[in-house]
Amino acid sequence: MLVWFHGGSFTNGSGDTYGAGPLITGGDGDVIVVTINYRLGALGFLAATALNEGYGSGNYGLLDQQAALWWVQHNIAAFGGDPDRVTLAGESAGASSVCSQLAAPSSRGLFQAVIMQSGPCAGAVPMARAMSDGDAYAARHGCSGSDVAACLRGLPDDVLVADPVTDTVSGGAFLPSGPRAAVRGGAIPQLPILVGANHDEMALRVYTRYGLGMPLTAEGYHDALVAAMPDLTPEQITSVEHRYPVSDYAQPALALTRAWTDRVLSGLIVEYAELSRTNPTYVYSFDDPTPLGPPSTFPMGAYHASELLGLFNMRDLSWVYSAVISPDQQRLASDMRRYWGRFTIAGSPDPAGLPPIPAYDSAAPQVMSFRPGGSRLVDNYAAEHQTDFWSTMPTRW
Repeated sequence: MLVWFHGGSFTNGSGDTYGAGPLITGGDGDVIVVTINYRLGALGFLAATALNEGYGSGNYGLLDQQAALWWVQHNIAAFGGDPDRVTLAGESAGASSVCSQLAAPSSRGLFQAVIMQSGPCAGAVPMARAMSDGDAYAARHGCSGSDVAACLRGLPDDVLVADPVTDTVSGGAFLPSGPRAAVRGGAIPQLPILVGANHDEMALRVYTRYGLGMPLTAEGYHDALVAAMPDLTPEQITSVEHRYPVSDYAQPALALTRAWTDRVLSGLIVEYAELSRTNPTYVYSFDDPTPLGPPSTFPMGAYHASELLGLFNMRDLSWVYSAVISPDQQRLASDMRRYWGRFTIAGSPDPAGLPPIPAYDSAAPQVMSFRPGGSRLVDNYAAEHQTDFWSTMPTRW
């Protein structure tokens, strides 16, 4: 069975967006899918001194997820599920949540395999700093005096939504160390991991800035790079401009997408190598160049979350998807559902009649490229995303 954590940057989203019918009926065996909700924003992640109840503070959204996993353990047999064969899966913030559950000692044994789509094993804010930031949050909203906790709990919903908190917190009983540190230290359970990302991940971010109105111009490319990568020095930004010259691309937005995406994926490639040191790790890339997407001033390619339409009946979108999808894209969606279903059932992405995804070996890495017209293994994934260049700079999601 599969338990699904939705994405949404820890500020939005819900489990009922993801109709699981395609995964249930399109796999290579019986699969039960459970989609869940968890607290978001300040309700899910605000740490503060007044909210310290003996086990630390914050991470309430992650605790909600763990509670759902406990519910599955105690109840799924009544629905025909096996509590000893649970695959935990998520996309974007949901994938980062999956990695947090991997790093949480009290979540061990609640799942036997994981799928992480387009989301990193992120860092976490140390507890002392998180509570200090939370105390400042409380003061900012007029909560002080003898009962700060009651004041925070009484803040109107619109205030909490307008001032979200989205950082996971390390140093408490639930998450002693951050997920990234746990992976690097080998402090996660040794279970199978299916992990990957989309070829043009950051096109969605570029779209929110330049895809709806005035398109990005060549004159604005430098400033767009600075806005996208504010942690880089001026010299590093210049290096990026030289590596990804705007003149090499049909539109400046495509140059920005490629540079920003390659930086992100280079960080994920490092993560794949770290995961594969201790865990059977299987890596994919979603490479459909023309998935269903919104009207845009530039072609978005395989943007962030675009693979979800082939895996789920996405609320309000699936009828459009089914109307415009090509035969090759139909086959791609069917194949991906079979890989996901087989991995959920057996812990290995090797459906009958399709090429298996081999365990990732950082010395000779192979990545399954999911694309219309036939998926295939590729061995140039790191070179394609220019990891030699990005390895000289800090990597970020």
